[in-house]
Amino acid sequence: MPELKPCPACRSINVSYVRGRDNAQVVCLECEMGGPQPGQASAAIAAWNSLPRALRKTTNLPVEDGKYYWALGMNLMWFVVRVVEINGKMYAMMSGSEVECPVSDFIEWAGPIDAPGKCSNE
Repeated sequence: MPELKPCPACRSINVSYVRGRDNAQVVCLECEMGGPQPGQASAAIAAWNSLPRALRKTTNLPVEDGKYYWALGMNLMWFVVRVVEINGKMYAMMSGSEVECPVSDFIEWAGPIDAPGKCSNE
């Protein structure tokens, strides 16, 4: 299995590959940020390793479509979501979900994230 890069959000090396029922994901065991969730282990690891490592956290809301990290709740767990514009308003969608949440419901953001394989960082 390829080596995992540090967490893009907190830079911890305490990261682990996790296999779910229908997906695979790399998760930071320090800040609990989860990477993209493709179906194959090799794709999950490649996607995690391709994420940019120089993102800055912000409370500014996304203003363009794309994938972003977001944090929600008191413990600020980080996840990757797809942000889309619907009828002039921005919404966040979890991976594989049709449920949309207004971007204003989230606490912190980082991104947008380039598609895996297109990032020039590290």
